[in-house]
Amino acid sequence: MRIDPNKITLRTASAEDDDAALTGLLNEAFPGFFEERSFFKQEPHQRVLAFQGPTLVGQIGIDRRVISIEGTPYRIIGLIDLCVTPKARRQGIGRALVQAAEALGQDREFAILFSDSPEIYRAWGYRPLPAAPMRWLAIDELRSHAVIEGEMSDVLLVKPLGTRKWPPGMIDLLGYMF
Repeated sequence: MRIDPNKITLRTASAEDDDAALTGLLNEAFPGFFEERSFFKQEPHQRVLAFQGPTLVGQIGIDRRVISIEGTPYRIIGLIDLCVTPKARRQGIGRALVQAAEALGQDREFAILFSDSPEIYRAWGYRPLPAAPMRWLAIDELRSHAVIEGEMSDVLLVKPLGTRKWPPGMIDLLGYMF
Protein backbone atom coordinates (compact mmCIF):
# COMPACT_ATOMS: atom_id res chain seq x y z
CA MET A 1 0.00 0.00 0.00
CA ARG A 2 1.44 3.37 -1.02
CA ILE A 3 0.97 6.19 1.48
CA ASP A 4 -0.68 9.25 0.06
CA PRO A 5 2.04 11.92 0.31
CA ASN A 6 -0.70 14.45 1.04
CA LYS A 7 -1.31 12.63 4.31
CA ILE A 8 2.35 12.82 5.38
CA THR A 9 3.53 15.94 7.16
CA LEU A 10 7.21 16.87 7.33
CA ARG A 11 8.45 19.43 9.83
CA THR A 12 11.49 20.28 11.86
CA ALA A 13 11.51 18.95 15.39
CA SER A 14 10.75 21.25 18.30
CA ALA A 15 11.08 21.07 22.07
CA GLU A 16 7.42 20.08 22.29
CA ASP A 17 7.93 16.87 20.33
CA ASP A 18 7.42 13.61 22.15
CA ASP A 19 10.92 12.35 22.95
CA ALA A 20 9.47 8.93 23.83
CA ALA A 21 8.00 8.54 20.31
CA LEU A 22 11.33 9.52 18.75
CA THR A 23 13.24 7.15 21.03
CA GLY A 24 10.82 4.34 20.14
CA LEU A 25 11.24 4.99 16.41
CA LEU A 26 15.04 4.98 16.67
CA ASN A 27 15.12 1.84 18.83
CA GLU A 28 12.82 0.05 16.37
CA ALA A 29 15.00 1.05 13.42
CA PHE A 30 18.37 0.44 15.10
CA PRO A 31 17.88 -2.23 17.80
CA GLY A 32 20.57 -2.27 20.47
CA PHE A 33 22.17 1.06 19.57
CA PHE A 34 20.19 3.86 21.20
CA GLU A 35 19.75 2.34 24.67
CA GLU A 36 16.45 4.14 25.22
CA ARG A 37 17.93 7.52 24.20
CA SER A 38 16.81 9.73 21.32
CA PHE A 39 20.42 10.03 20.12
CA PHE A 40 23.35 7.64 19.60
CA LYS A 41 26.68 9.42 20.08
CA GLN A 42 25.50 13.03 20.20
CA GLU A 43 22.21 14.84 19.77
CA PRO A 44 21.79 16.22 16.22
CA HIS A 45 21.62 19.99 15.78
CA GLN A 46 18.31 19.63 13.99
CA ARG A 47 15.82 16.93 12.94
CA VAL A 48 13.18 16.61 10.29
CA LEU A 49 10.24 14.45 11.36
CA ALA A 50 7.62 12.70 9.21
CA PHE A 51 4.11 12.21 10.58
CA GLN A 52 1.15 10.26 9.25
CA GLY A 53 -1.64 11.99 11.07
CA PRO A 54 -0.44 12.22 14.69
CA THR A 55 1.91 9.22 14.34
CA LEU A 56 5.67 9.68 13.93
CA VAL A 57 6.72 7.47 11.00
CA GLY A 58 10.20 8.76 10.13
CA GLN A 59 13.08 11.05 11.02
CA ILE A 60 16.47 12.30 9.89
CA GLY A 61 19.03 14.10 12.04
CA ILE A 62 21.18 16.95 10.77
CA ASP A 63 24.61 17.86 12.09
CA ARG A 64 25.91 21.26 10.92
CA ARG A 65 29.66 21.61 11.11
CA VAL A 66 32.91 22.55 9.51
CA ILE A 67 35.25 19.74 8.56
CA SER A 68 38.82 20.00 7.30
CA ILE A 69 40.31 18.39 4.21
CA GLU A 70 44.08 18.85 4.10
CA GLY A 71 43.68 21.88 6.37
CA THR A 72 41.05 23.63 4.23
CA PRO A 73 37.65 24.18 5.92
CA TYR A 74 34.43 22.94 4.30
CA ARG A 75 30.93 23.66 5.60
CA ILE A 76 28.84 20.50 5.58
CA ILE A 77 25.68 18.96 6.87
CA GLY A 78 25.94 15.44 8.18
CA LEU A 79 22.81 13.34 7.73
CA ILE A 80 22.20 11.11 10.72
CA ASP A 81 20.02 8.08 11.45
CA LEU A 82 17.51 8.25 8.60
CA CYS A 83 14.73 5.85 9.50
CA VAL A 84 11.14 5.11 8.56
CA THR A 85 8.83 2.68 10.37
CA PRO A 86 8.52 -0.68 8.60
CA LYS A 87 4.84 -0.13 7.70
CA ALA A 88 5.65 3.21 6.04
CA ARG A 89 8.71 2.13 4.05
CA ARG A 90 8.95 2.19 0.25
CA GLN A 91 6.53 5.09 0.10
CA GLY A 92 9.00 7.90 -0.67
CA ILE A 93 9.17 9.13 2.93
CA GLY A 94 12.92 8.48 3.26
CA ARG A 95 13.62 10.41 0.06
CA ALA A 96 11.38 13.27 1.24
CA LEU A 97 13.23 13.42 4.58
CA VAL A 98 16.63 13.54 2.84
CA GLN A 99 15.43 16.26 0.44
CA ALA A 100 14.08 18.31 3.36
CA ALA A 101 17.42 17.98 5.19
CA GLU A 102 19.32 19.03 2.07
CA ALA A 103 17.05 22.07 1.70
CA LEU A 104 17.90 23.07 5.28
CA GLY A 105 21.59 22.75 4.38
CA GLN A 106 21.63 24.85 1.23
CA ASP A 107 24.08 27.23 2.90
CA ARG A 108 26.55 24.31 3.10
CA GLU A 109 28.93 22.94 0.47
CA PHE A 110 28.31 19.23 0.93
CA ALA A 111 25.96 16.75 2.55
CA ILE A 112 27.75 13.70 3.91
CA LEU A 113 26.58 10.54 5.61
CA PHE A 114 27.79 7.15 6.73
CA SER A 115 25.73 4.13 5.71
CA ASP A 116 25.98 0.36 5.59
CA SER A 117 23.36 0.50 2.79
CA PRO A 118 24.87 2.94 0.27
CA GLU A 119 22.67 1.77 -2.60
CA ILE A 120 19.70 3.60 -1.08
CA TYR A 121 21.53 6.93 -1.21
CA ARG A 122 23.18 6.50 -4.62
CA ALA A 123 19.77 6.87 -6.27
CA TRP A 124 19.51 10.27 -4.53
CA GLY A 125 22.84 11.60 -5.84
CA TYR A 126 25.21 10.47 -3.07
CA ARG A 127 28.53 9.02 -4.18
CA PRO A 128 31.26 7.08 -2.39
CA LEU A 129 34.68 8.68 -2.17
CA PRO A 130 37.96 7.15 -3.25
CA ALA A 131 39.92 5.76 -0.33
CA ALA A 132 41.14 8.60 1.90
CA PRO A 133 42.45 8.78 5.45
CA MET A 134 40.02 10.21 7.98
CA ARG A 135 40.21 11.43 11.58
CA TRP A 136 37.38 11.69 14.12
CA LEU A 137 36.64 11.84 17.84
CA ALA A 138 35.65 8.50 19.32
CA ILE A 139 32.70 8.61 21.70
CA ASP A 140 31.52 5.51 23.53
CA GLU A 141 29.07 5.18 26.40
CA LEU A 142 28.70 8.98 26.58
CA ARG A 143 32.47 9.53 26.95
CA SER A 144 35.04 10.95 24.55
CA HIS A 145 37.99 8.61 24.66
CA ALA A 146 40.27 8.92 21.64
CA VAL A 147 41.01 10.51 18.31
CA ILE A 148 40.92 7.77 15.70
CA GLU A 149 42.45 7.73 12.25
CA GLY A 150 41.17 5.25 9.70
CA GLU A 151 39.77 4.78 6.24
CA MET A 152 35.97 4.73 5.88
CA SER A 153 35.38 5.04 2.12
CA ASP A 154 33.23 1.89 2.15
CA VAL A 155 30.53 3.67 4.19
CA LEU A 156 31.13 7.42 3.58
CA LEU A 157 28.90 9.03 0.94
CA VAL A 158 28.98 12.64 -0.28
CA LYS A 159 26.68 14.90 -2.30
CA PRO A 160 27.68 18.41 -3.37
CA LEU A 161 25.13 21.06 -2.39
CA GLY A 162 26.96 23.80 -4.30
CA THR A 163 29.59 24.07 -6.99
CA ARG A 164 32.67 23.13 -4.97
CA LYS A 165 34.24 19.75 -5.78
CA TRP A 166 35.32 17.35 -3.07
CA PRO A 167 39.15 17.38 -2.94
CA PRO A 168 41.49 14.48 -2.26
CA GLY A 169 43.31 14.22 1.04
CA MET A 170 42.99 13.68 4.78
CA ILE A 171 39.45 14.27 6.04
CA ASP A 172 39.23 15.56 9.61
CA LEU A 173 35.65 15.51 10.90
CA LEU A 174 36.65 17.91 13.71
CA GLY A 175 34.33 15.96 15.98
CA TYR A 176 32.54 12.65 16.28
CA MET A 177 31.56 10.39 13.37
CA PHE A 178 27.82 10.95 12.95
